[in-house]
Amino acid sequence: MLEWMITLVIVSVGLSIALIFINKIFSPTWPSLEKVSPFECGFSSFYQTRSPFNIYYYLVGLLFLIFDLEILLIYPFALSTTTYGFFIFNLFLFFLTIGFIYEFGKGVLKFTNRNDQLHK
Repeated sequence: MLEWMITLVIVSVGLSIALIFINKIFSPTWPSLEKVSPFECGFSSFYQTRSPFNIYYYLVGLLFLIFDLEILLIYPFALSTTTYGFFIFNLFLFFLTIGFIYEFGKGVLKFTNRNDQLHK
């Protein structure tokens, strides 16, 4: 069994290295200023660097952080089989749902007519 594992690791590493070299040899490359420059989160880095971000950029980032932490906290509760753990899990999801409904009601998740929402 150990011999098969060692063979599998050697073959997979060798195949990976071979495919990377084949890609480097046969892929067309046309370097340009845009391809060589670093990617700045979807914003063009060729203009003024001190342009302000829209507040919705930060709100979406906070929403991502909250729901990412939710997934992190769901895993231990999924492994817990006690009644208390199930109750705490449901309470956590209840508060998370209330927060999501509040954010939806405030229009944070609407990505159209942003200028109209700023003047309310």
